[in-house]
Amino acid sequence: MRKLYRFVIFIIFLLLTPFAFAQTNISGGDVSGTWIKANSPYNINGEITIPNDSTLTIEPGVDVIFTGHYKFNVQGRLLAIGTESDTILFTINDTTGFHNLTIPDGGWGGIKLIDIDSSNDSTIIEYCIFQYGKSTTYGGAIYSTTDKLRISHCLFRNNLCIANEPYGGAIYISGSNPIIEYCEFYRNRAGAGDALYIWVSNDAIIRNNHFHHNSGSSTISINTSILNFSNNLIEQNHSSNCILSIIFLCQSKSGNNDEAINNSINIEIKNNTIVNNTCDQGGAILVYTGFALFINNIVYGNEPSQVNFLYASIVGFYNCLIEGGREGFTGAAFTGAYENCIDVDPQFVSSNDFHLQNTSPCIGSGIDSALINSNMYYCPSIDFEGNPRPNPSGTMPDIGAYENVLGSPLPVELISFTATATSKEVTLNWSTATELNNQGFEVQRKYGSNDFVTVGSVKGHGTTTSPNQYTFCDKLVDAGKYFYRLKQIDYNGTFEYSNEIEVEVRLLDKFNLEQNYPNPFNPTTKISWQSPVSSRQVLKVFDVLGNEIKTLVNEEKEAGYHSVDFNASELPSGVYFYRLQVYSASGGTKSFVQTRKMILLK
Repeated sequence: MRKLYRFVIFIIFLLLTPFAFAQTNISGGDVSGTWIKANSPYNINGEITIPNDSTLTIEPGVDVIFTGHYKFNVQGRLLAIGTESDTILFTINDTTGFHNLTIPDGGWGGIKLIDIDSSNDSTIIEYCIFQYGKSTTYGGAIYSTTDKLRISHCLFRNNLCIANEPYGGAIYISGSNPIIEYCEFYRNRAGAGDALYIWVSNDAIIRNNHFHHNSGSSTISINTSILNFSNNLIEQNHSSNCILSIIFLCQSKSGNNDEAINNSINIEIKNNTIVNNTCDQGGAILVYTGFALFINNIVYGNEPSQVNFLYASIVGFYNCLIEGGREGFTGAAFTGAYENCIDVDPQFVSSNDFHLQNTSPCIGSGIDSALINSNMYYCPSIDFEGNPRPNPSGTMPDIGAYENVLGSPLPVELISFTATATSKEVTLNWSTATELNNQGFEVQRKYGSNDFVTVGSVKGHGTTTSPNQYTFCDKLVDAGKYFYRLKQIDYNGTFEYSNEIEVEVRLLDKFNLEQNYPNPFNPTTKISWQSPVSSRQVLKVFDVLGNEIKTLVNEEKEAGYHSVDFNASELPSGVYFYRLQVYSASGGTKSFVQTRKMILLK
């Protein structure tokens, strides 16, 4: 029996072996057709090329593993389209020597889309992972000169450019108009453009990408005249020079240089969040020369400065949040526009979550369109996560990459507002989670059919993200039912009303035991009473036979209104009685006794 068992296991092993160890070796040369997951990984043992008029389709789940420093040339069309749950991987089998900048060892040669004939359809790269690309020309992972390229939902990590002109640690774009969107760039490195280098592009679109923890000379280098750069999150990068460098090459969409200078600004930097980056010198944004337009951007928490000009430049800043404001700009003289910009804490959700709090001053402070030098510029129609912008529709957009669901910031986030009554006195208590420019509160009271009147005020805490507690005592009231509300007032005079709360004030001129509520009840009810003087008070519950069920209170009580909850979950349905006994100051004589009936109905 044991031998038969071993034989069966051996047969199963033989049947599964071809699938468990399936792989495909590519020796080099021309490639086309379809690479499927069942034959993965594809081991690349030489430089490969997709010829002109040919297509290579790589299916989801395929691993493309280079066994040496080999290039992947595209002269035709590449369709590398993975899925969110089944990505395509481009990597090398041995990373030894990757961080040595003098040798190509440890990385593969990257994808080169150079001089592709215009008759070929677009190359599409989606849901792919590029790692350990190490280029000796340009672009550690991708070098493209083609207009027909779309890259989306890809991860570029640990890519490197070591050329004599080491441009584009992950991607280098030259003279082309790609769409690069929803990608993540992490730990890439180069001499310039650690994550991305753009050279002489015409209408390239770079949007909804996340750049973080890249290092080198500059994280993103823009050397062009026309670019749409929007909804990008740029954080925690480090460079020796800057994070986002801009060199405007004087050429407009029509090709007329004078038009570019005098009439049209074609580098559009819109709704980006650029935060917590560090540079050895300069600033997070470094403008070498020329023209660019910044709309609805957050530039905050970067070191040593936010914006630096190498030469005098005409750059426009509109509806941006820039820490330190215009006065914080460093370098050469700034002679451009600076309109409707703010210098405040953007109030992110946390140090690593750059969504806006509901009290953020960025909410609704952006601009949806702007007429600048006779040209119209529009904010993106979606935010970093693909949510509609502006939100809600009909409001102004937010500043930064993320769009909050509110159309305007909450001046004060009120989390509680309560009232308690004693004889001729009402105590109001309220608390706030956050406050924005809060000058204070007016306390307003209404009695009967009369209008609300202001009965007092309490100073606010200005702008804070810490919770705060407030109390106000209204002592000039008679018995009756009252309504209260708060009027929260900003420093600029704008105000907002809280919800109304109701409280009943009763004269404490006698002892009174009230009917429990609810009644009938199951299984809990509240028993309330009032006491005009301080005394020892005993509250007990009895069944219909007079047996004591529970003592709810037996202690000294101050004058005022009191209540206690009674839980009868362990008792059967039926009629019960509760009795209040009040003892005189001497402690021995009962000065007040009252009994009421309640019904437990399960």
